[in-house]
Amino acid sequence: MSEIYNKILSVANNNNNKSHKNLTYYGRLFLKIGTFCSSVVPLLWAAHGIV
Repeated sequence: MSEIYNKILSVANNNNNKSHKNLTYYGRLFLKIGTFCSSVVPLLWAAHGIV
C-alpha cells in the first residue's frame, strides 16, 4: 500500500511542478484512494484474520 501512495505522491509532485491545474485533480484522487483504503483495508484485515 505504501508503494502505491508513494507513486501517487511522486506523480502528483512531478505534475504539480509542470502545472498547478493538476493539483486539484490529484488532490481529489488522493482523497478518493485514501477513503477507499481506509474502508477496504480493515475489511481485508478482518477477512485475513478469519482465513
